[in-house]
Order: sequence, then C-alpha cells, then structure tokens
Amino acid sequence: ISALDHAVDEELQALIIKRLDLAKDVAEYKKANNLPILDRDRELWILDHITEDKSPDLVVPLREHETLFRVARRRQSQLIDPDESFINGIKATFTDDAFSQQR
Repeated sequence: ISALDHAVDEELQALIIKRLDLAKDVAEYKKANNLPILDRDRELWILDHITEDKSPDLVVPLREHETLFRVARRRQSQLIDPDESFINGIKATFTDDAFSQQR
C-alpha cells in the first residue's frame, strides 16, 4: 500500500468515526422528539444529491453510502434503546433490503 493509499484510509476512518459521533447527536434528537430511526426519504435525498451530476461509472459506487446509513442507524438504535438494539438491528437489516431493491 502506498503512502497515499494509507493516508486516504486514515482520513476515511477519521470521517467514519466523526459520522458515528454525529449519529449520537441525531439519536438524542430523535429520541427527544419521538422520531423513528429510519428516515428513508432523507436518505434517498442524500443519495440523489451525492450522485447528482456524477459520471455514470461513479453512481453505483457512490450509492454504497447506504452502508454508512445502516451503520449510523445501528448506532442510533444502540443509543436510543440499548436493550432492544439487537432486535432493532435485525429489523433495520430487513428494512434496508426492502428499500435497496426499490431504488
């Protein structure tokens, strides 16, 4: 692995950790406002936004951003209801599959 590859991987790791820290703030907001963890309309808007005006060969890889949504939802679930996080994780997995096939 080149030094540049390593640097990019380190940067990605830092950003993922930052994203998970933000998930904690989102979980607190959702819990305080009695909002569901899954906001599929927002996720689809973000996916459309990040792929807008990108070359066709980048659209599919960029849509892998959905993986980050799943990780963030699992984190929110753990924070909102630790006793139910395992069950919520299973539900999220099935929900993700259903939505992924629609898009």
